[in-house]
Amino acid sequence: MEVLRSQLRDLGRPDAQTLVAVLKACGSVGALKDGKAIHGELCRSGWEASTPALVTCLVSFYAGCGGSGMADAQLVFDSGTRPGLITWNALIAGYGCQGEAVRGLEMFWLMVEQGVVPDGATFVSLLAACNHAGLVDECDRLWSVMVFRFGIRPSMNHYQCVTNALNRASKAT
Repeated sequence: MEVLRSQLRDLGRPDAQTLVAVLKACGSVGALKDGKAIHGELCRSGWEASTPALVTCLVSFYAGCGGSGMADAQLVFDSGTRPGLITWNALIAGYGCQGEAVRGLEMFWLMVEQGVVPDGATFVSLLAACNHAGLVDECDRLWSVMVFRFGIRPSMNHYQCVTNALNRASKAT
């Protein structure tokens, strides 16, 4: 925050890299009040929707805040310009981390419908969310989509998510 204050004092307007760094710091320590203040300043100064890195950072920030944070993350996401893969991944991962696997899946299919091609990180987030939600059949479906539709070679993280989901399902029966 001190770097931000210094840039505001000396330059009048911080650069995008500083804002991203400060927002990430706020998110990592759970400084919701400070992060919201920065977001407000971004909106007033016209930065928010014009910089994809800031939109992604804001989505990640709010998604990590819990509670009503996902509603704020979705609002930021919806207000930005056409989101790229990294922004979609931040939103999908946020829904997964907040226990909203079904909403994360909805966002995934919307992303695909809009022509954005997922990557391995997209599927790690989805598989982990489905694992935690006990959606074993969805894990199986996602695996097939990942490998056969998008040609993504599974990583250890993908295998781990599916194995955990199968183990969880076998213990439940």
